[in-house]
Amino acid sequence: KFHQALNLPHDKKIVLYLGGIGSGRGLSHFLKEICETPSFFSQFAIVLMGPIENVGYAQQLHKQYGEFFHYKEPLCAPEYLQWAASAHFGLSANEPLNESYRLSLPN
Repeated sequence: KFHQALNLPHDKKIVLYLGGIGSGRGLSHFLKEICETPSFFSQFAIVLMGPIENVGYAQQLHKQYGEFFHYKEPLCAPEYLQWAASAHFGLSANEPLNESYRLSLPN
């Protein structure tokens, strides 16, 4: 689904972040690190899919790393489940901002 909707080469594996786009989600840390490994992008495409929780943060993320990821607007259940199932890998990178986040796994 992602390859066709986002016009991605079919040989690229999809790494999907599914969730709110905002600070504290670990996205900027992940993108910063992965962008330092250019060979990653010969095999993988990063897709962020979810509601934008913080417009300023999303704009800054796009300004810094926009060439390295694709955005898919959020969808309602059960449609988003079909899209998520079509990804090859899932990304969960919550920052340990407090004790609860540090000790738990994301949904």
